[in-house]
Parts: sequence; structure tokens; C-alpha cells
Amino acid sequence: MRQSPDLRTLSSSKRAFRLGLSLISLASLAAHGGCSALSTVTSGVDTVNSTASSTKGTADQTKALGTDLKNSITGKKPEGAEDPNKKEDEDGKRILAKQTRLNQPVNDELNVAKNDPVDWKAYDLSAVPARSWVLFELNWDDKDSEINLDVYDQVGAQVVQSPGRSGIPQKKIPLRVETPGVYYARIAMQPGYPKAESVYTVLMRIRPGIALSRPTDVRAKKDGEAVAAAGAPAPGGAPAPGGAPVPGGAPAPGGAPVPGGAPVPGGFPQPGGFPQPGGFPGGFPQPGGFPGGYPQPGGYPPPGGYPPPGGVPGQVPGAAAAAAPAADANAIPAGAITGKVVQSFRGDDGKMTMYLNKGTKDKLRVGMAGNVLDGGDGGKTLEGANFTITKVLGENQSVATSSYGKSLGKNNRFMIAKPK
Repeated sequence: MRQSPDLRTLSSSKRAFRLGLSLISLASLAAHGGCSALSTVTSGVDTVNSTASSTKGTADQTKALGTDLKNSITGKKPEGAEDPNKKEDEDGKRILAKQTRLNQPVNDELNVAKNDPVDWKAYDLSAVPARSWVLFELNWDDKDSEINLDVYDQVGAQVVQSPGRSGIPQKKIPLRVETPGVYYARIAMQPGYPKAESVYTVLMRIRPGIALSRPTDVRAKKDGEAVAAAGAPAPGGAPAPGGAPVPGGAPAPGGAPVPGGAPVPGGFPQPGGFPQPGGFPGGFPQPGGFPGGYPQPGGYPPPGGYPPPGGVPGQVPGAAAAAAPAADANAIPAGAITGKVVQSFRGDDGKMTMYLNKGTKDKLRVGMAGNVLDGGDGGKTLEGANFTITKVLGENQSVATSSYGKSLGKNNRFMIAKPK
């Protein structure tokens, strides 16, 4: 029996529909299987990467551990790490400045590699007259390095800047002491030179020609005050054995007292010096005088026995009057201007320049002549030490020049005759 065309068409459509469903099912199965495979591959890659990272981390930890062990054995510090045992430079700040004595060379050292690039030193200039000049002298050993010296006053303000390189390892830096007090020196290694270390010597000289104390070495005493090699005294202090005392200080055994200082046992004078109560036998005279000397045998004159006006008994009349002018020969003339030589130094021309503590207030004028006086009192002039006023700087300051060829030493008084 034959089917009609319509029925045949319907059967073909059903077959096509079923075939389509089958293909869709197969495609779904294939897609599902592919995704699973892709997920499996991706998971495997992640696992491999994780394993590689873990292996690298373990290797890095092992390497670091080996480096640490090596550094602990060799003592080498890790790059960029701070040394916990590194000490602070103990005179590398102004607040840590070491008190340093005047007129005494101080040997010290700068070494950048040893964390010592800067040294601070303090100088007590309280006893230096205002507006007078002092001089820093700096010398160092290594000519391939450069050291600077800057000066600061007692409130921390910089008052002098270090000069530039002069071609030799030496600098001289003058300082005008406007206000007496403590001044600080900052001594620093200048970067940019082949060497960054050197031993150096620094000196604060308060006036030209002054005697210097023996040098002291503080390179091994960074944690303490500089101690003089020969026991030189600090201002106002007591000297060490063998040292020279200063005014007001008490000498140690072997030291010599100065005005205001009291000798101690073993000091100056030695046995045979000042007499003990009652006098040394053969030393100072006992009451009654020197045999054959003054007073004459018989001792001191009894009460009322001093010579009456007119002379000593037995003296030739008029002898006392004749001797009177000789007694006044060394007196300072009435009306003369007297004062102190605050500072003196000799220039390149060989002449001596003197700073005097008198000026317009005492009517000093350029061209006035005067003389340095001999010793600590009296009016005796120092031979050859005459001078001429060249500048009058203020009420209490003037400058004079002299051709005197020697050091004034302790002769620091002067006299200018009363102007006519």
C-alpha cells in the first residue's frame, strides 16, 4: 500500500528532528568533556607553578642562611646594615667639645673610616681682654688630606670660617675676642681629597711670643679630658707634678708658686728657703740683727730712739736732704698717663706693635711718645723700650709701635709723660 506524499514528508521531518537532537547531544557531550580536560590541564599548570615557587623560596632561604653563617664566621657586615656596636664619635658634637688649654699644642687625629670625621674643642677665653686678638694654629701630617677649622662663640654662632687650601697642610686663623668667654673650634676632615685621615696638631696662642706648655696627646683619650704631657695647669687650676702654676693656683710637689699661690710641703721653697719660726741657723737674722750689720751692735734702738727730725745721730748735716732726690728718681712723674700693654707682637718689619688700654678718655693722640716701665711697680723705665702712638681706636684702646728688639716678658706697664 502506498503512502500519501503528506505522510512521507512528515516521516522525513521526524527523522530530521531526531537526528538534530542526537547531534546536539553529541556536541554537548564533547563540550563537557573538553572543559573538563581544560580544567584538568590548568590545574596541573598551577600545581607546577606552585611547586616551582616553593622550590625557589626554599633555595633563597638556604642561600640567605648560608650567607648569614658565612658573615658570622668572617665578621663581615651585611651590605646596607647598621653596625649595632658602632660607637658615637665622643667629641663629634659641640655639646661634647673637649676642654682644651691655652698656649698648649694638642695632638689629635681625624679618621673618617673609624667614625671620627670631626673633633670639637672648647677654649676658655674669659681672661682675655675684650677686642684683643688670639691665633689658632693648625698643622696636619698627610698632605693628601684637607682639614678645616671653624670657630664658634659661646652661644653657638659661627664667628670665623676656615680659609681654603693653601697648598700646604697648615692654617693660621686669627680670632678677635669681642666678648670674653668660651669659644669652640670645629676641626673637620674636608671630603673630596685622596686621604680621609690624618694626625694633626692644634694650638690656641693668646699672644705672639708667649711661652708654650709641652704638647699633649689625646688620640688615645677620646673618652676623657686632654691631660698635659708634663702636667701643665688649666686656667685657675692646680698643676700636675712638674707643672707650672697659674695665678691663684696651688702648686703641686715640685711646682713653683706665683703671687696668690701657697706653697705646699715639698713645693717651692725647698728646705733652706723661707725660715721656720725662730729662723734657720745661719739663715735670716735672729732678733738683734746681723752681726756687724744694721742695726749696730746693741740691737734695735729702744723706744723713742728713732732719729729726730734733722737726720740720724752722727750723720753729716744735710746728707738726708741730698739723698732725697735719689729716692724719688724712679717715681712716676705727677700727671703722667699710666696703663697696661694688653698685647704685643713683632711684625714682618721687625718692629713691635703694642695694644694699650688707654685712649681718647685719657686724651691720647697720635704721635705721643711713651716708655714701657720695668717690673711690676715703680717708675723705672725699661731701657730702650720707648714707643710712639700710631692709632687711637677708642676711649680705652690705642696702638703703638716700638723698635725695642727684645720680648717685653712680664713688663706690661707703660707711662706717657704729662702733655705740655
